[in-house]
Amino acid sequence: MPEAEFRLLVKEVANYVRFLAEAGVTFLEVGQEDRVLAGDTADASELQPPAPTQPPAQHTSKAVRRVPETGANPVPTDGDEQALRATPEKQRLLHSQPKSNDENLTRSATTCNQTLAREPQFRQDSLFGEAAAPLPAADVSLEAIRNDIGDCRRCKLAHHRTHIVFGEGSPQARLVFVGEGPGAEEDATGRPFVGRAGQLLDKIIAAMGLKREEVYICNVVKCRPPENRTPERDEVAACAGFLHRQLAVIRPRVIVALGASAAAALLEDPKLGGISKLRGRFYDYRGIPLMPTFHPAYLLRSPDKKREAWEDMKQVMAKLRESERAAP
Repeated sequence: MPEAEFRLLVKEVANYVRFLAEAGVTFLEVGQEDRVLAGDTADASELQPPAPTQPPAQHTSKAVRRVPETGANPVPTDGDEQALRATPEKQRLLHSQPKSNDENLTRSATTCNQTLAREPQFRQDSLFGEAAAPLPAADVSLEAIRNDIGDCRRCKLAHHRTHIVFGEGSPQARLVFVGEGPGAEEDATGRPFVGRAGQLLDKIIAAMGLKREEVYICNVVKCRPPENRTPERDEVAACAGFLHRQLAVIRPRVIVALGASAAAALLEDPKLGGISKLRGRFYDYRGIPLMPTFHPAYLLRSPDKKREAWEDMKQVMAKLRESERAAP
């Protein structure tokens, strides 16, 4: 949970405990771990209600509630939200007439529920706080997206291709690898990552304890750029929508962007920088953690970077295990 949301949650708990004190609870034990969770000493001390006049009964739980005597401190009325948020001293000034025990307890529950209903709810759709844009509504299937592409002529890459390279793997994959674009072998076969770079990617996948058919592999553009050059902006713009739709259908736990071009297309920021700057940490792709790393073709040219790429993959494996533990 992000620190800002965690602190807001602690403050809500503190307000609720003070509210219980006003409702007549005369004893509430707060352990040392609660002080730590409260964030600082001052906030933790506010959680302690006035000390009881009589010794508390023997108990084994963390908190003991006592039924208040008639004439206990009054509570705010249903419509008085400002009194609920005020300090106990201000509440006593605003409400001087005592209420019966039943009224106190009833009004306490009603006012607390009304206040919580007014509070903004935390979004849980992102491991990195609030996502900039959620995944779009998923298509029926990957096949439906492929049918929409058809015999694509949306950009100039169509004039040079042999086959459209859509992607392959499990539609329920937990992990998706996204490259830049098809190479010569991929253009000839219509399959992604089947050349020398693909063979290295297969070895990386196997080292992660996975099989190629358990992941999904695709590219930003579906047609081979001439001489394997970097796809141009208009080419990416014509094709990236299909990639976003593929990811919306699969909804993976983690995405690996192979190279800076793939990372820039997925994060929709062409000024992110080189892969050496980007790699090694997660970014947010619409609520899904995304790890940029070196493209396998680059690793073939620079084998000294394989150790750094493997460090990235270890982070990906740890994130997958974390998502498995968090899954219902």
